Amino acid sequence: HELYKEFYETWKTVYDSQLALADKGLTSHMWIAPGAL
Repeated sequence: HELYKEFYETWKTVYDSQLALADKGLTSHMWIAPGAL
């Protein structure tokens, strides 16, 4: 499960950064599919 954990940590980091950008009005979170950017 180490690979999954590593993937999750990476996804969480990306998700958090995307959410921060969305909060600043630069992106629309939850409307863009993962990997669309």
